[in-house]
Amino acid sequence: MKIKKKPALFTAAVVLAAGAYVVMNTRLGVHFALDVISEIGQPKDVLTSATDGPLIVTAMLSPTQTIPLPDAIEQPSGIKHRDDAIYISTDQTEIFTLDTEFRNASTPFTLLGGLLLFKQGSLEGIEVRGDTLFAIGEFGVMPTWSNNRDGSWTRADDVVLPPDIAELEFSGITDTPHGLFATMEERPVIVNLDSGSTHDLSYGEFLKDDADPSVLTFSGLAYANGSFFILSETYTSIIIADATTFELRTVFGIEPSAAADLSLFEGQIYIVIDHNYTEQRQNVRVYDIDAAMRRATESDDRSQDTVTRPAENP
Repeated sequence: MKIKKKPALFTAAVVLAAGAYVVMNTRLGVHFALDVISEIGQPKDVLTSATDGPLIVTAMLSPTQTIPLPDAIEQPSGIKHRDDAIYISTDQTEIFTLDTEFRNASTPFTLLGGLLLFKQGSLEGIEVRGDTLFAIGEFGVMPTWSNNRDGSWTRADDVVLPPDIAELEFSGITDTPHGLFATMEERPVIVNLDSGSTHDLSYGEFLKDDADPSVLTFSGLAYANGSFFILSETYTSIIIADATTFELRTVFGIEPSAAADLSLFEGQIYIVIDHNYTEQRQNVRVYDIDAAMRRATESDDRSQDTVTRPAENP
């Protein structure tokens, strides 16, 4: 019996299909498409100190500790502490539930289906309110899931965003007593997701002469005690602003990195660092923000005292 050879065209089609699958649905392929091919001819991103940016930095902070992530978590995109759990999302649209020591990670649960290439940018930030998970990114709506309390989640109703902001690309999200707020990828503003209003920050004396704050790229957002805590990836820093007036209160520089998101818990800020396929996974960096703010306030008080104290008689 004579064996028929498969046509060369069929073989080529199989090879092309396999190659397309690798590019579109594996981390290696996505890295090649987005971090190699798309960057050809483009200037290489350089991580720069906050002191070289447009804002006057109150102080540079060093992490009080660094915490390794479980091996299963690659390319984290969002983090939130809520009650007795930590929730971490990834660029692969996975969600992990951990205890407050970053241990006992749940089996990863994939929130969105589809090819991995098309998931990139879909899940940039997360917020958890009770048993409801909110996600923000490039959806056009705000998808939600219900917690099944076993590491899995059930898709719930999407939240329809106001028309003026529905097509924006968001990077971070946080819950406040006045509703959900988010940061944008393209502009350094705060967006009220309920009303659709967009708010520029009032930089005041923190803006350097002739500096342009639009070079800042906000990647994460948290809220506590009447303040927004904003993470800027470019000129990596933690910017603290009044949540009502949007006036800056202080700016802390941190080690330059691809800082993806931050979470505030018991006076500490936890920052997850993104990385591509060829880069080593970064530890979570922890900053004692309460202590840093106390030092900043004490320094301001001493400066004000020096200015206003009457000169003593000789």
